[in-house]
Amino acid sequence: MTGFNSKRAMAEDRIDRDRYWSGLSKAAKEYYKQCGHPNPDGLQDYLKEHYGILMVLTTGQMITGDYSVVDEKKYLIFLLKFMT
Repeated sequence: MTGFNSKRAMAEDRIDRDRYWSGLSKAAKEYYKQCGHPNPDGLQDYLKEHYGILMVLTTGQMITGDYSVVDEKKYLIFLLKFMT
């Protein structure tokens, strides 16, 4: 049974990750549409300010699949708007 549960958990993690990337893509489109002239830190700042998400970036400033929720109320808006 343990193998089944771990496969199930891995599948759920993949689904959650895919939903996050999809939501992030939609939020980025919103940012670029509103911004016009984006700056390098703009998306990071926009997500933090509007949706309570702090993306984890690599040292080369590439977006990873990891993030922190810094404002739960704003994050709820992100979930409802982009991940449903």
